[in-house]
Amino acid sequence: MQYLKKIENVNRTDWILKGLMIAAAAGAVQMGLVMLAGTPKSMLMVALAVLAVLTLAAVLVGVLAASSQNKTMQKRIAALEPTASVPFEQAQFANVSDEVLLGNDWLVVRKGTKYSFWTREIVSRIEVRQQKESSDKGILEVYIKGSPNPEQMPVTSAQIVRTQLQNWLSV
Repeated sequence: MQYLKKIENVNRTDWILKGLMIAAAAGAVQMGLVMLAGTPKSMLMVALAVLAVLTLAAVLVGVLAASSQNKTMQKRIAALEPTASVPFEQAQFANVSDEVLLGNDWLVVRKGTKYSFWTREIVSRIEVRQQKESSDKGILEVYIKGSPNPEQMPVTSAQIVRTQLQNWLSV
């Protein structure tokens, strides 16, 4: 399955939607001001043209931001591939929780639309702390070899994530 393409499409869609929401909010303010001013219809047409340009610019900025984010992600994966036995696109992934995917040597964690990638070879240890006894939400801490500070991400199903990641790391 083409996980990288799927992630890239999600990023692109997210950034474009953010741009459209900003353009819609700006357009609503602009149209409200035009209506309050009681301007003639010709000014309304100018306001609509400005809104169209603003929307186009917002979509273009969204596409460029997504492209930048996707290139950063591609570089990260390319840098990690020599440490994996299977290239990222050939790995078989399984969902561990809503945020965590495991595949062969690959660990992928999603926080919103931000993705983090590691391979088994660069991970020194993994810890999952539950936030509360009554909840299965937790904090995943991924320790990279040579770095004392972990990368932290919230996870659901902390018990399952802990068990699956410890098993994955010990293989």
